[in-house]
Amino acid sequence: MTIRTRLIVLLLTALLGLALVAVFGYRGMLSSGASMAEVGEQRMPAVIALLDARSNFNRTLLRNLQVSVRATDNSLESRKLFADTFKGKQQARQLFDDALKRYAVFPRSEEENKLWHQFGPLLQEWQRTDKSQDELLDKLAKGVTPEEQYAIFREFYANAQVQLPVVEGMDELLRKMVEVNDRLAQTSVEQANAGSRQSLHWMIAVNVFALLLLLVNGTSVLAAVLRPLNRARSTVLAIAESNDFTQRIDVKNKDEVGQMVSALNNLIGRVQESFREIQQSQADIRLAVSGLSAASEQLAASSAQQNSSTGAIAGSVQEMTGNIHGVAEHADAAMQLSLEAGEVSRQGCQVIAQTTDGMASIADSVTAASKVIEQLGQESRQISSVVQVIRDIADQTNLLALNAAIEAARAGETGRGFAVVADEVRKLAERTAKSTADIGVMVTAIQNAANGAVEEMRQVVEQVGEGRALASGAGQHIAEIEGQAQRVADAVADITRILKVQGEASEAIVHHVHTISDMAEQNHATSNETADNARRLDQLAARVGETLQRYKV
Repeated sequence: MTIRTRLIVLLLTALLGLALVAVFGYRGMLSSGASMAEVGEQRMPAVIALLDARSNFNRTLLRNLQVSVRATDNSLESRKLFADTFKGKQQARQLFDDALKRYAVFPRSEEENKLWHQFGPLLQEWQRTDKSQDELLDKLAKGVTPEEQYAIFREFYANAQVQLPVVEGMDELLRKMVEVNDRLAQTSVEQANAGSRQSLHWMIAVNVFALLLLLVNGTSVLAAVLRPLNRARSTVLAIAESNDFTQRIDVKNKDEVGQMVSALNNLIGRVQESFREIQQSQADIRLAVSGLSAASEQLAASSAQQNSSTGAIAGSVQEMTGNIHGVAEHADAAMQLSLEAGEVSRQGCQVIAQTTDGMASIADSVTAASKVIEQLGQESRQISSVVQVIRDIADQTNLLALNAAIEAARAGETGRGFAVVADEVRKLAERTAKSTADIGVMVTAIQNAANGAVEEMRQVVEQVGEGRALASGAGQHIAEIEGQAQRVADAVADITRILKVQGEASEAIVHHVHTISDMAEQNHATSNETADNARRLDQLAARVGETLQRYKV
């Protein structure tokens, strides 16, 4: 597998991991959002409407109790109290009707519909009997004689006895409907939490799997690049230190780096062959010089032979120069391959940077979801405030019922029926207080669940942050690969420069050989000058031989 293919696999793994994390995160947000929307837009408003209805229903009952306190008082102050009580009762009943209308528009479950259908007939019966109570209150407010007031209160107490089972039934149904909505809200919160936990587990699993794949592929890419480069570096350094051109770099792969190393082996082989040819040419030069020294008396005949030998030397050196230029061209190609490897590494860095940015976006989305859940907790606290108001009203109702019982006791036989009504109202107030306490406990549970969901969202953000840090580490490793590729390119550039210098030296040798040929023609003038030139040429050949002995070819 080529390095390019390995990098593509690494990129696709990162993109796939990012896509899966985004999909599971989005699904979790949709699931939690739907459940929270049901709680915030349906269940909580329905609970508030029912609590308002129950509160104002109790206020109407409280107004009836306030009237009973002045059952035997026919003063102007009592008439004013009757009028104010009647007005307050009308307002409470209007608020009660408005709250029921608000609740009626919300979708209801099957259990809620059953309770609502049971509540309807009781509501109609209560409205019918309470209308009679309103007529009696209106008469009291306008003013009547003590005898008429006594008769009105007897009828008022009788109507209260008739209303008592209806009132108890209505209050019980309202309480049950509140409990049903509260239970459904809690179920929605639990479903949202379960969906969030499931999404979190999937996101963690995908993150771990993607990171493992990135680690395996990244390690494979590093090994495929660094191992052959290290072998090439060690071999080149060994050749530079020992001048041993018989060494070769071990090539195990056929990827881009393997192709570059193979080209470098070919370069070393050609340099080795060039040195062998130089050694052979040096031996020929010395042999020619020896023949020239021995036959200095026959300068004319031997000069022709010398011209022939120097021509052969010039041809060999020119061939060596051509080989060196060819090796230099291959070195340039190797350097270009190293630069391409560096460019691929830079592209890998850019892809990993994009992966890090995608994880940051997911962290922002999860943070937004946690804010929605925190808002749910705030709405639950508002419900707690409403529950507290109901508790206060229940306490006030209990107190008024006690006062009414005291007044009924003072009235004797006449107030006995009213005392029964006051006792039932007191019991109803106690049940209201107990129900509000239960609702407060449920609201606290909802708040705790919302806080737990926020904490889990924060853990998701931390997990994504860890994934982002690991992706950044992978980017640093790819950057190191880029640096290694650049250093290889620099080393190949140095080799190319050295080969160019050697080519220039070979051209200089050719020039000197031509000079020797010219000198051989001039040696026809004197044999002594020819002998001296032969000795100098022999010394030059010896030095060349000493230089070549440094290299093992």
